[in-house]
Amino acid sequence: MKRKQNVKFFIVIILIIWLLAFYGVSILSSIGLLIVIYIGNKFLNELGKTIPILELILFVSGFQWIIGPFILYRIEPDFMQVSENEYMAITVGAYLSFVTGCLFIRSKKAILDKTKIREIISRPKTISIIKSIYWVGLVFFVVSFFFKTSLDFIFTIIYSFSFITAIMLLYSPIPNKKIYVIAIYSLLFLKCIYQSVFAEFISQCFLLIIFIPNIYSLSKKKIIILLGLGILMLSVINTAKTAYRSKVWSDRGREVNISLFFTILFNSEKSENDTDNSFLQRISSGSVNSSIFSYVPKYKQHTQGEVLLEDFANAIIPRILYADKKDIDNSKNYMLYTGRYLGEGTSVGVNALGIGYAEFGVIGCFIFMGIYGLSLNSVLNFCITKSKKNILYLFSIIVVFIGAIKAETEFIGLINGLLKAFFFVIIFIYFISKNKTRLFSYGS
Repeated sequence: MKRKQNVKFFIVIILIIWLLAFYGVSILSSIGLLIVIYIGNKFLNELGKTIPILELILFVSGFQWIIGPFILYRIEPDFMQVSENEYMAITVGAYLSFVTGCLFIRSKKAILDKTKIREIISRPKTISIIKSIYWVGLVFFVVSFFFKTSLDFIFTIIYSFSFITAIMLLYSPIPNKKIYVIAIYSLLFLKCIYQSVFAEFISQCFLLIIFIPNIYSLSKKKIIILLGLGILMLSVINTAKTAYRSKVWSDRGREVNISLFFTILFNSEKSENDTDNSFLQRISSGSVNSSIFSYVPKYKQHTQGEVLLEDFANAIIPRILYADKKDIDNSKNYMLYTGRYLGEGTSVGVNALGIGYAEFGVIGCFIFMGIYGLSLNSVLNFCITKSKKNILYLFSIIVVFIGAIKAETEFIGLINGLLKAFFFVIIFIYFISKNKTRLFSYGS
């Protein structure tokens, strides 16, 4: 069966190569597109069997760094500051290194054994603990909604466990278990409407897409339908979000109106400034990266890791030890590496690919992306190894990596969030399951 699938995939690849050649697509662009298609197919095949978090990160990165820019070069080339060949020469090589580091060097799979998971989560004591974590997380969610503190990040990690435990309860035999999922996602959606920022809701929806195929034993066709509905939902929310922001933010008081959002959502109202091209530009990091490729090293020399190390050191030092610690500036590096000024309140981050090139040059960027991929791989392997003794580690993989899914995120902020989440999850799980290791033993 697997051999038959491989033959079909090979035939599809040959057809795609022929079509690309027929329409005059360059070799570098063709290679980049094929790698992203391969990753997308791998992600699709793993859904329902494992937690393909690295495949998801790679696919989103490939879409934003390769597919999005490929389309932009054909419909809005003015957004791109260098030629397609120059852009793809850097990007495709760096992306291939990233893929290699993530998937092909001592990689492990986070296997979802539904029978074992149900056996563990069906125990009354386990259900009681999972419910307790859910309610504690819900309290932290409500508190974080009304009060802003310097511990917001810790609050976010704790209430993220409400989403994880809600998913875990779907494996249990308890009645009305879907209510837990509906409740926490509804509250998050209302919070996003209030803040007019929907990135967190979209990120948490990936959690459902990863686990639902396993929970309900979905066929490949149903998984494709699920993904299609997810993309449709993303498109609808994006259209409504832009129109909603333009109306809410135009008022001096920026008053939030939930009924207004749903009116816009169901009427499919579009903002005057919103176009299909602007949407593509927002979900593509190509314009940012191409600006860096154009500016460095012509006007700004490669910094050889100096800025990266300085930002990283500032990020990892706890504020409790250094009261004058600077906040992560999501616009500083963009202005430094593109020569463009950003007004107050405007934030544009420099992603891993952009930082790698700006700091180390082309070859250095390839090595940097390989190391970055290998680092993500190592963190995942640690969680998988620990999950054999404690199933909470298996489900916490999403909590650790959820911030790394967005490929346009400022790299230092991404790494800072990932490391904090990683260490906090270890501490949190230790205290939750202390003296209860047999209760959570997975051993898969």
